[in-house]
Amino acid sequence: MPAQPSAPQVRVTVYGSCVARDTVDLAGADRFDVVAYIARQSLLSADHDASPRFPAEVEIGSEFQRRMMAGDFAGNLEERLAEAAPETDVLLWDLADERHGVHLFEDGSVVTRSIDIVRVPEVLSVIEGARHIPFGTDEHFELWAPRAEKLRDVLQELG
Repeated sequence: MPAQPSAPQVRVTVYGSCVARDTVDLAGADRFDVVAYIARQSLLSADHDASPRFPAEVEIGSEFQRRMMAGDFAGNLEERLAEAAPETDVLLWDLADERHGVHLFEDGSVVTRSIDIVRVPEVLSVIEGARHIPFGTDEHFELWAPRAEKLRDVLQELG
């Protein structure tokens, strides 16, 4: 029996938790390739630049954690998706990173209450000055729903 031609790899951008990224990895590196990974960033922090608040001198356990926190503070989701779009066949969106809610600063900037942020005292002290909006509250949903519609539009534009 002749060998079947192998299917091309599906190029995946993961927006969400490490569980989603690991799931793609476990599905088979011969079938799926993670081309971009955007983690620990609520949809509500997208396009809300709080980067001036990110502590310059802070010890963070890994470079990955630093990049993800800095990206969240910068609100760079749309930028990251645009960078990945030419290399992406499928976007896997895992909502797990929404589960702790967000912190809203008086100037309107938003930071995700991620597991990494609450583990780093210097960063945690920054968000203590902002109002926590817990996931699942009416306020969270009222802010989140239009952002989901905007993400849909962005994804359509990116193809």
